[in-house]
Amino acid sequence: MNVVGGTLLVILAVVVTLLVFVLLLLWYIFASTALMLMLRKAGHPRPWGAWIPVYRDWVVLDAGGQNGWWALLAAVPIAADALAMTTLATANVFSGFSPTGPLTLSLTPSIDVLIGLGALAQLILLIPSVFAFITINRGFGKRSPWWTVFAVVIEPVWAALLGFRRSQYFRPELATGPRFWGAPTRRPAGR
Repeated sequence: MNVVGGTLLVILAVVVTLLVFVLLLLWYIFASTALMLMLRKAGHPRPWGAWIPVYRDWVVLDAGGQNGWWALLAAVPIAADALAMTTLATANVFSGFSPTGPLTLSLTPSIDVLIGLGALAQLILLIPSVFAFITINRGFGKRSPWWTVFAVVIEPVWAALLGFRRSQYFRPELATGPRFWGAPTRRPAGR
Protein backbone atom coordinates (compact mmCIF):
# COMPACT_ATOMS: atom_id res chain seq x y z
CA MET A 1 0.00 0.00 0.00
CA ASN A 2 1.43 3.37 -0.94
CA VAL A 3 1.45 6.51 1.20
CA VAL A 4 -1.60 8.05 -0.50
CA GLY A 5 -3.67 4.91 0.01
CA GLY A 6 -2.64 4.70 3.67
CA THR A 7 -3.46 8.38 4.21
CA LEU A 8 -6.89 7.97 2.62
CA LEU A 9 -7.52 4.93 4.81
CA VAL A 10 -6.63 6.92 7.94
CA ILE A 11 -8.89 9.81 6.87
CA LEU A 12 -11.73 7.38 6.19
CA ALA A 13 -11.25 5.77 9.62
CA VAL A 14 -11.33 9.18 11.33
CA VAL A 15 -14.46 10.25 9.44
CA VAL A 16 -16.26 7.00 10.23
CA THR A 17 -15.24 7.23 13.90
CA LEU A 18 -16.50 10.80 14.15
CA LEU A 19 -19.75 9.87 12.39
CA VAL A 20 -20.35 6.96 14.77
CA PHE A 21 -19.56 9.21 17.75
CA VAL A 22 -22.03 11.88 16.57
CA LEU A 23 -24.75 9.26 15.94
CA LEU A 24 -24.22 7.73 19.39
CA LEU A 25 -24.33 11.18 20.97
CA LEU A 26 -27.60 11.99 19.18
CA TRP A 27 -29.08 8.64 20.27
CA TYR A 28 -28.02 9.35 23.89
CA ILE A 29 -29.64 12.81 23.77
CA PHE A 30 -32.84 11.33 22.30
CA ALA A 31 -32.97 8.50 24.86
CA SER A 32 -32.28 10.76 27.84
CA THR A 33 -34.79 13.39 26.73
CA ALA A 34 -37.50 10.78 26.15
CA LEU A 35 -36.89 9.12 29.51
CA MET A 36 -36.81 12.48 31.29
CA LEU A 37 -40.15 13.51 29.77
CA MET A 38 -41.70 10.16 30.62
CA LEU A 39 -40.48 10.38 34.22
CA ARG A 40 -41.71 13.98 34.51
CA LYS A 41 -45.12 12.94 33.19
CA ALA A 42 -45.20 10.10 35.73
CA GLY A 43 -44.53 12.62 38.50
CA HIS A 44 -41.13 11.28 39.51
CA PRO A 45 -39.26 13.75 41.77
CA ARG A 46 -35.93 13.35 39.92
CA PRO A 47 -36.54 13.22 36.14
CA TRP A 48 -33.12 14.77 35.54
CA GLY A 49 -31.66 11.41 36.60
CA ALA A 50 -32.32 10.19 33.06
CA TRP A 51 -29.14 11.95 31.96
CA ILE A 52 -26.76 10.08 34.30
CA PRO A 53 -25.87 6.63 32.90
CA VAL A 54 -26.10 4.24 35.89
CA TYR A 55 -28.41 6.47 37.91
CA ARG A 56 -30.97 6.39 35.09
CA ASP A 57 -31.55 2.70 35.84
CA TRP A 58 -32.04 3.59 39.52
CA VAL A 59 -34.64 6.22 38.63
CA VAL A 60 -36.55 3.89 36.29
CA LEU A 61 -36.58 1.14 38.92
CA ASP A 62 -37.74 3.65 41.52
CA ALA A 63 -40.49 4.96 39.23
CA GLY A 64 -41.65 1.37 38.77
CA GLY A 65 -41.81 0.71 42.51
CA GLN A 66 -38.70 -1.47 42.64
CA ASN A 67 -35.64 -1.12 44.85
CA GLY A 68 -33.18 1.26 43.21
CA TRP A 69 -30.17 -0.59 44.59
CA TRP A 70 -30.58 -3.14 41.81
CA ALA A 71 -29.31 -0.43 39.46
CA LEU A 72 -25.80 -0.88 40.80
CA LEU A 73 -25.66 -4.05 38.72
CA ALA A 74 -25.53 -1.76 35.68
CA ALA A 75 -22.06 -0.66 36.79
CA VAL A 76 -20.68 -4.22 36.80
CA PRO A 77 -20.18 -4.48 33.01
CA ILE A 78 -18.50 -1.08 32.96
CA ALA A 79 -16.11 -2.08 35.75
CA ALA A 80 -15.54 -5.54 34.27
CA ASP A 81 -14.69 -4.12 30.84
CA ALA A 82 -12.36 -1.53 32.37
CA LEU A 83 -10.62 -4.21 34.43
CA ALA A 84 -10.35 -6.49 31.39
CA MET A 85 -8.81 -3.72 29.26
CA THR A 86 -6.40 -2.76 32.04
CA THR A 87 -5.38 -6.38 32.52
CA LEU A 88 -4.85 -6.89 28.81
CA ALA A 89 -2.85 -3.66 28.45
CA THR A 90 -0.65 -4.62 31.40
CA ALA A 91 -0.11 -8.07 29.94
CA ASN A 92 0.86 -6.55 26.60
CA VAL A 93 3.44 -4.33 28.28
CA PHE A 94 5.00 -7.29 30.10
CA SER A 95 4.96 -9.54 27.04
CA GLY A 96 6.65 -6.98 24.80
CA PHE A 97 3.40 -5.85 23.12
CA SER A 98 2.91 -9.25 21.52
CA PRO A 99 -0.77 -10.26 21.21
CA THR A 100 0.32 -13.89 21.16
CA GLY A 101 2.77 -13.60 24.06
CA PRO A 102 2.54 -16.20 26.83
CA LEU A 103 1.28 -13.72 29.43
CA THR A 104 -1.41 -12.31 27.15
CA LEU A 105 -2.66 -15.76 26.15
CA SER A 106 -2.72 -16.99 29.77
CA LEU A 107 -4.97 -14.05 30.79
CA THR A 108 -7.55 -14.59 28.06
CA PRO A 109 -9.75 -16.96 30.13
CA SER A 110 -9.84 -14.56 33.07
CA ILE A 111 -10.83 -11.70 30.77
CA ASP A 112 -13.64 -13.86 29.39
CA VAL A 113 -14.82 -14.47 32.96
CA LEU A 114 -14.88 -10.71 33.63
CA ILE A 115 -16.95 -10.07 30.51
CA GLY A 116 -19.24 -12.97 31.42
CA LEU A 117 -19.79 -11.50 34.89
CA GLY A 118 -20.82 -8.24 33.28
CA ALA A 119 -23.33 -10.02 31.06
CA LEU A 120 -24.69 -12.00 34.03
CA ALA A 121 -25.16 -8.78 36.00
CA GLN A 122 -27.16 -7.29 33.13
CA LEU A 123 -29.38 -10.38 32.98
CA ILE A 124 -30.03 -10.18 36.73
CA LEU A 125 -30.85 -6.45 36.40
CA LEU A 126 -33.35 -7.33 33.69
CA ILE A 127 -35.66 -9.08 36.20
CA PRO A 128 -36.50 -6.07 38.43
CA SER A 129 -36.48 -3.86 35.33
CA VAL A 130 -39.26 -5.93 33.76
CA PHE A 131 -41.34 -5.56 36.93
CA ALA A 132 -40.69 -1.80 36.90
CA PHE A 133 -41.71 -1.58 33.23
CA ILE A 134 -44.95 -3.44 33.98
CA THR A 135 -45.81 -0.99 36.76
CA ILE A 136 -44.93 2.07 34.67
CA ASN A 137 -46.96 0.72 31.73
CA ARG A 138 -49.96 0.15 34.00
CA GLY A 139 -49.58 3.70 35.28
CA PHE A 140 -49.91 4.94 31.72
CA GLY A 141 -52.87 2.63 31.11
CA LYS A 142 -50.89 0.27 28.86
CA ARG A 143 -51.92 -3.21 29.99
CA SER A 144 -50.71 -5.20 26.98
CA PRO A 145 -47.62 -7.33 27.64
CA TRP A 146 -46.23 -6.09 24.33
CA TRP A 147 -45.54 -2.72 25.95
CA THR A 148 -43.25 -4.47 28.42
CA VAL A 149 -41.52 -6.40 25.65
CA PHE A 150 -41.14 -3.11 23.79
CA ALA A 151 -39.62 -1.49 26.90
CA VAL A 152 -37.09 -4.30 27.29
CA VAL A 153 -36.06 -4.41 23.63
CA ILE A 154 -36.05 -0.69 22.71
CA GLU A 155 -36.31 1.29 25.94
CA PRO A 156 -35.61 4.75 24.43
CA VAL A 157 -38.39 4.40 21.85
CA TRP A 158 -40.76 3.07 24.55
CA ALA A 159 -39.96 6.08 26.75
CA ALA A 160 -40.46 8.40 23.76
CA LEU A 161 -43.89 6.94 23.03
CA LEU A 162 -44.91 7.48 26.64
CA GLY A 163 -43.14 10.81 27.11
CA PHE A 164 -43.77 12.66 23.84
CA ARG A 165 -47.32 11.48 23.13
CA ARG A 166 -50.46 12.64 24.86
CA SER A 167 -50.62 9.57 27.07
CA GLN A 168 -51.66 10.39 30.59
CA TYR A 169 -50.27 8.96 33.81
CA PHE A 170 -52.87 7.77 36.29
CA ARG A 171 -52.53 7.77 40.04
CA PRO A 172 -49.67 5.53 41.27
CA GLU A 173 -51.98 3.60 43.60
CA LEU A 174 -53.90 2.43 40.52
CA ALA A 175 -50.68 1.43 38.78
CA THR A 176 -49.50 -1.15 41.27
CA GLY A 177 -47.71 -3.95 39.57
CA PRO A 178 -45.84 -7.04 40.69
CA ARG A 179 -43.03 -6.59 43.20
CA PHE A 180 -39.62 -8.13 42.90
CA TRP A 181 -37.60 -9.26 45.89
CA GLY A 182 -36.25 -6.25 47.78
CA ALA A 183 -38.84 -3.82 46.39
CA PRO A 184 -40.13 -1.34 48.94
CA THR A 185 -43.72 -1.83 49.96
CA ARG A 186 -45.84 1.27 49.66
CA ARG A 187 -48.62 1.86 52.11
CA PRO A 188 -51.78 3.64 51.03
CA ALA A 189 -52.04 7.24 52.20
CA GLY A 190 -53.93 7.79 55.45
CA ARG A 191 -52.99 4.50 57.11
